[in-house]
Amino acid sequence: MVALDMRKASNLCDYFFICNANSTRQAKAIADNIIETLKDKEIRPWHVEGYNEGRWILLDYNAVVAHIFHYEARSFYKLERLWGDAPHVDFSHPKKRTRCKRTSSKKKSPA
Repeated sequence: MVALDMRKASNLCDYFFICNANSTRQAKAIADNIIETLKDKEIRPWHVEGYNEGRWILLDYNAVVAHIFHYEARSFYKLERLWGDAPHVDFSHPKKRTRCKRTSSKKKSPA
């Protein structure tokens, strides 16, 4: 999987996530997993394209676009090369996440 920071390279979105699958069935399973995981967080795609064919599935979440390729299609289209100016996002050292403080003025009642 590759993530590209598109913020300076294009005004289409902030990030591209690109991965490949060994079969169309696997590509659909990856897409289904992304859709269901984000749906559980009440995030739904703005647009889905290519799901029926399964060779290049695009999940558009506005700021983030996921490209799920059959491995042959990924090597043909070479999005990483096409968007060569976009820096790769390094996931090897994830930053420590901090939680937002509660902004509500309501006080929790003891349970």
